[in-house]
Amino acid sequence: MLRSLRLRLLVAGALTIVLALGAAGFGLLVLFERHVERRVVRELRDDIRQLLAGLQVADNGLLSLSREPDDQRYDQPLSGLYWQVEKDEKIVFKSRSLWDNSLALPASQFRRSEAGQHQHRITGPRGEDLLVAERLVRVKRGGKAYEIELITAIDRAEIATAVRAFRRDLVVGLTLLGFALMAAFGLAISVGLGPLGVLRERLNRMRAGKARRLSGPFPSELEPLVRDLNSLLDYQERTIADAERRAGDLAHGLKTPLTAMATIADELREKGDAASAAELEALTETMRRHVERELVVAQARTRSGAQGVSDLGSVARSLLRTMMKLPRGDTIDWQCRIPPGLRVPVDELLLTELLGNIFDNARKWAKSKVLIEAEERPGGGRPGGGTLVRIADDGPGVDEAEIALILERGGRLDRQVDGSGLGLAIVRDIVDALGGVLALGRSELGGLAVEITFAETPARHGSAGLVAAHEQPAN
Repeated sequence: MLRSLRLRLLVAGALTIVLALGAAGFGLLVLFERHVERRVVRELRDDIRQLLAGLQVADNGLLSLSREPDDQRYDQPLSGLYWQVEKDEKIVFKSRSLWDNSLALPASQFRRSEAGQHQHRITGPRGEDLLVAERLVRVKRGGKAYEIELITAIDRAEIATAVRAFRRDLVVGLTLLGFALMAAFGLAISVGLGPLGVLRERLNRMRAGKARRLSGPFPSELEPLVRDLNSLLDYQERTIADAERRAGDLAHGLKTPLTAMATIADELREKGDAASAAELEALTETMRRHVERELVVAQARTRSGAQGVSDLGSVARSLLRTMMKLPRGDTIDWQCRIPPGLRVPVDELLLTELLGNIFDNARKWAKSKVLIEAEERPGGGRPGGGTLVRIADDGPGVDEAEIALILERGGRLDRQVDGSGLGLAIVRDIVDALGGVLALGRSELGGLAVEITFAETPARHGSAGLVAAHEQPAN
């Protein structure tokens, strides 16, 4: 099945043109053959008239011929052009081209009830196919009636030769016409499909955040599609706004109970029950982090369709300034190698949350160095295209078997390091919501390498297959 609309139209057009030109060529050949045959018959009848003009009948019935047709082929033996005169079924005169032969008409057509002109086909002296013109006249002399048959014939090979020559010229002409029609048809397709290119360009502007709706004049055939797309975008905006409102309500609704639980923990500690206070504080912190994670994920899912575009380098450098104010942040060599002006189709708040979790994880585990790189990989909409961001550290790294653990909620390899173990799990969920690809593995610095590929156009995909390890497992 052809997936290209342009290719479908071209194939359909090519088949139509071939069939149409083939039918036209066959029809023209038939018409040309009939035209040539009619013309040859007219010439044969002209020769009959010349014979008739030179034919004289005496009173005793004797025939004399004072004039023969002018064509010199009648004088060349077996030339393929013949004439013959008969009286009462007996040959009286014949052309020299017949030599010792004669033209034998079918018995059913030799005698006719009425005089007139006729044409038919017979076999010639050499076994050739002859086209025959015949004229039967009746004359009266001395009280007697005589039937005189005047016959001219020509080899049909001459007609076939003319038809073959015409067919060769016709094939060349129709082939050139076919190419010209295909070129014209291709141009017509390009003009006809032009509005689809405009529609695609307008959609790309929307993805880039340069427009909110499809606008501009479109052909009447595309207007319903444009209206439906704009209606879908309106519905999506309302859904996003409702989801963000619900996320905000959830955050505010849980804030008070969590604060109350923290207060109760303080009261328990003041009463001397430090163990219960610590347990309650741990539970409260875990709940707070889980709520925070779910809010971030909800925000990612709602904002992933907002067509935001962010400057990757600007967001990364702003986060690095924050990281350097956190514990151990100022002791790490942060190397940011992101080309200026590199933009990704991600909302800025989402990008900040995403990179912030990765940077914070690197801050906790790196020994002395973190390398941040990014490059654009054009793919023309094919898999593998987009922007690749890579964050590598010189920490202890992780084994391939441990990758799944650290991507789980609360998954931690070292309980001595501060945190709830939700950072990379949140990263996974945000990348999943954005339709990107997350990969973990060993870095060239010896620690963990986190790679994120942002798709050229953000889309929703399943989480399966978004997380993959490098070929070399980390330690």
